[in-house]
Amino acid sequence: MKTRNLLALVIIFCASTAFGQVIERYDQPHQVNEAEYFQTKENKTLNKRDVNGWYNYVTDLRQNGETFVYISDIVLWPDSLPLITYPEGSDIDPNNMFAHATGSMFDPESFYYVDPESFDSRFVEYTIDSIAFFYKYHNFGDSMDKVRIQFYDEEGVIPLYWNSGGETRSVSYNKTSKKGRDAADEIEIDLDSSNNTPLFFINESRTYNGTIQVPVGITIDPSAPYSDLENLFAFTVQFLPGNPNYSLNDTMNRWDSTDVAGDQLSVFAPYFVRGDGAASAADETYNHGMLLYTWGVYEDNNFWYPFNAPGQPISHLNAFYHVTSSRVGVDDVNANGYGLGRAYPNPATGNELHIPIELGQSESVSVKIMDLSGRVVRTYSEDLMSAGEHTVTFDVSDLTNGMYIYELNAGDYTSSDRVVVQ
Repeated sequence: MKTRNLLALVIIFCASTAFGQVIERYDQPHQVNEAEYFQTKENKTLNKRDVNGWYNYVTDLRQNGETFVYISDIVLWPDSLPLITYPEGSDIDPNNMFAHATGSMFDPESFYYVDPESFDSRFVEYTIDSIAFFYKYHNFGDSMDKVRIQFYDEEGVIPLYWNSGGETRSVSYNKTSKKGRDAADEIEIDLDSSNNTPLFFINESRTYNGTIQVPVGITIDPSAPYSDLENLFAFTVQFLPGNPNYSLNDTMNRWDSTDVAGDQLSVFAPYFVRGDGAASAADETYNHGMLLYTWGVYEDNNFWYPFNAPGQPISHLNAFYHVTSSRVGVDDVNANGYGLGRAYPNPATGNELHIPIELGQSESVSVKIMDLSGRVVRTYSEDLMSAGEHTVTFDVSDLTNGMYIYELNAGDYTSSDRVVVQ
């Protein structure tokens, strides 16, 4: 386990180490939103060779038509017994304490993250360099609190079947250790009064006063069979109060510094967003944001659950992932804009073989697969294919194992390469 002291509101990732150090301090808290700080579109490079940049599900959904409300009223609780004080007339049940931990799932095959013809995690590994999220925090009593962040590779992500039907994804909770099970790694960050943000007000939105960014350095490898899309990464966040006088009947006062009965616990709340589902409903059935509910801690459950049931993927921890990867596609294009990419997977051990091509203009196209004797075993043709990059997919499940030649003919352009079928 690794522990870091959060000397600043932002921890900067150092690419040369698996877990870097705090290398910069900001005298003023950040008050920025994710479009300004983590520019997921402008800062995301998708060139002929690499994927490199920040990915954020919420930003991508917003840019595709979803409307979000930012909610800052979800506090992470160490247990479900402390009471919370609310302003008179707020009509909020002070016993409604349901969030013990939160998390987020990264799926490169998700609805808006990446063009699958450029980055396909079934065939290309990717690395999560670092993760980031916004938070609010206030320390009562000047104790040293902690935030525990656990990381899960594809072996730690599990399928989960919803009671009302449908399949989702989650990670396991260990009731004995009171943290995530099967985590690939974890890091703990110290928080004290120097990290305080402005106090909490319900539904205060779009002003982020704290940012936690931590290095990860976990690589997710392609899985087989290639129809399996389980190449996922996840992380979970827990708040660990450090007050040595803490007891289960103490009070967490979110609203101001008014004295209350008992020892006041520090409060920590990551930023959640809730959408209208206009875009996210088209995504996979699992939800990208996860919560560990009270009934999950104290009743018969061992999982972080999606924040909404499958089919309603509208609420999320607003999480950011810095991803690097090679990509599938056409590496070399001639002066006229034509090129033939490397077939994948190679060797072809599944049913499908994908062949990337690029055209300089709209063109009549033919793609063939031939055995070494020159006999054509597969053909794809299109009278008029638009300019740009495309992927032609063949079913090779019944081909005899061995070496094959694939060839692109587009106008005056011809190119070929080899692929192995196993």
